Amino acid sequence: MHRPFWLFALCSACICFGAPNNLPIADFENESFGEWTVEGTAFGSGPTAGAVSGQKGIKSFGGRRLANSGAAEDAATGCLQSPEFKLERAYIRFLIGGAELPDQTSFNLLVDGKTVRSATGLKSKIGRSQILRHDDWSVAEFQGKIARLEIVDRSTNSAAHILIDDIVQTDAPLKSPAFDLTIKKRYLLLPVKNKSRQVPLQMILDGKMVREFEIELASGLTPDWWAFSDMRDYLGKTLTIRTSDKLPAEFADPFSTLLRQSDVPIEANDVYREANRPQFHFTVRRGFNNDPNGLVFFNGEYHMFYQNNPYGIDWNNMHWGHAVSRDLLRWTELPPALYPHGIAGGAYSGGALVDYGNTLGFGKGKEDVLIASYTGIGRGECIAYGTGRALSLIDIPQNPVLKHSGWDPNVMRYEPENKWLMLVFERKLPSFGYAFYESTNLTNWHKLDLIEGFQDCPDFFELPVEGETSRKWVLYGSKKEATNRYASKSSYMIGSFNGSKFTPETEIIEGHLGPQFYAGQSFKEMPGQRRVMLGWLNGANYPGMPFSQGMTVPLELKLRRTDHGIRMTFSPARELEKLRSRKSQSGKDLSIAAANELLKKVNPELLDCELAATTDPSQPFTLSVHGMDIRYDAETGELSCKDTKAVVRPVGGVLRLRLLIDRGVLELFANDGEVAMAFAGNIFSKDKGLTIRGGADVKVTALRATEMNSIWIK
Repeated sequence: MHRPFWLFALCSACICFGAPNNLPIADFENESFGEWTVEGTAFGSGPTAGAVSGQKGIKSFGGRRLANSGAAEDAATGCLQSPEFKLERAYIRFLIGGAELPDQTSFNLLVDGKTVRSATGLKSKIGRSQILRHDDWSVAEFQGKIARLEIVDRSTNSAAHILIDDIVQTDAPLKSPAFDLTIKKRYLLLPVKNKSRQVPLQMILDGKMVREFEIELASGLTPDWWAFSDMRDYLGKTLTIRTSDKLPAEFADPFSTLLRQSDVPIEANDVYREANRPQFHFTVRRGFNNDPNGLVFFNGEYHMFYQNNPYGIDWNNMHWGHAVSRDLLRWTELPPALYPHGIAGGAYSGGALVDYGNTLGFGKGKEDVLIASYTGIGRGECIAYGTGRALSLIDIPQNPVLKHSGWDPNVMRYEPENKWLMLVFERKLPSFGYAFYESTNLTNWHKLDLIEGFQDCPDFFELPVEGETSRKWVLYGSKKEATNRYASKSSYMIGSFNGSKFTPETEIIEGHLGPQFYAGQSFKEMPGQRRVMLGWLNGANYPGMPFSQGMTVPLELKLRRTDHGIRMTFSPARELEKLRSRKSQSGKDLSIAAANELLKKVNPELLDCELAATTDPSQPFTLSVHGMDIRYDAETGELSCKDTKAVVRPVGGVLRLRLLIDRGVLELFANDGEVAMAFAGNIFSKDKGLTIRGGADVKVTALRATEMNSIWIK
């Protein structure tokens, strides 16, 4: 039987400062540095409350503040020096983070004016420079002597800084715990406490690292949720489970009691039915997702891979998560298809396609093979393949197939020339955009072209123009912004393609307006040659939930000729109609009062609402969705929700809107996808309901409100 792990573990502040016989030196909890001497400008006027402007989020420091040499700007230099103190314990323990630049960013112990101990950060490990870790020095040989500490940042590198917190004298050394575990059940459950200290875990089999990830292990409190790791490949085998970090004895000693084995992946019986989980938008069972990857129809199923951290609700540990569906709506989550190559070697975004008949020879015989392209951080652009249901993707031995400055490869077939194309973000300055490569075997690539102005997650496809015989190529992705990479969340160009060169016929056009929309990717090999896209609901956090983020509903992409030229539209795919229940209310030629009476008859929690309205230029109207206002100003043509705005003109005097309302998600479409917006996370107030406000001249010419069913089957 497992003893409760919270009986053993203590919070970080207690570990550092509350243990008997410890002598605190500095916790940097005050607004000033007190008696510490400040040199230069790097550390500012005092400790910082976490990250400052321009820094990524700082994690795992103690209390509310820390010493941060990026307080002014990372290019600034400076030094903090402590008052003199007497060494009275065998060890000095501290938290440290930041750049791994021993000669420029360091934490030093001085005795008799000489540096006798020194430590630095972990910049070499992706994402770890912002996470403070425990470290200590043995100083028994100097006991009784007078010492001084200094925190130094001599680097003018704009990305370099050092972070220090919770310095204490102690007689208890840090430990790096490890234990052996025989895998008897399929799943290993791990307790998570959101926003607690990040701990790197490693799983070793016969001396070889088979899993490595970071996790906010619950320490001192009941876990917020349980993460799980699928151990099906290791049943009956004995793994060594360890952490490479040093930990206080109070946490290291009970380390082996924290984990549980289980026949089921999670203990909760209400998975997918939690109070704040969206019900017809995909979200992961546990953890974090971002970009959709490798969307493809293969062997009778839609495959959705996606960037995934199974061990926390923030970005980290980039796996390729995997889910399959037969209808684009109801998804079954499968084990991760790609695992990171260590903490610093995540499997980043990319695409997928089908090699029909195994022409490349990665599979067996004439079977169809799913081919995936992805960025292996620290390696380059990689190719992997899967057969059957593609339950796991296998790296080809030639990886990486391309090494360059960039990421997010999307490989596709170009049939007219019997070759493969790779579209990939490239940032070899001064060029910055999407590069085109060609190959006959997916392993040797030749560069064709570069279209500047884009960044991240490219897509490329051909579409017919509605009502015409012409077809156009669409180069889709995100526009490069100088100050904020997410400022333009969805952009595209329309043009022609001759197999080697894309010729733009437009400037870069803003696409889906978000703001919770990024990294959209479309499905390849869809029946009927349709083009359907999923987007990442970026930044969507749901209170109290063991997951974050999610995906939009499937969006049908079409080209339509408008007064401004050919434009791409985003509208809900027709599959959404399958989720409509029989609980529906509809009416025509309604006053606002009559429309509101009709809306009272439906449950507004999960709703597909279609509305057509005519307005007088002097009569704006507002739709309020659970306290969130959507406003249309007929005089200016401006449709706005929160800070997102677009000009939309009525067609034939009528403005058509469609609202998809889910728990924590609102997707808004105008004029059959001419404008699309997505809002997600903690967006609604407690004032539940759907109402219309406006003047007497506003007429609702048509209204249909239909309750939606959940995609999650009990």
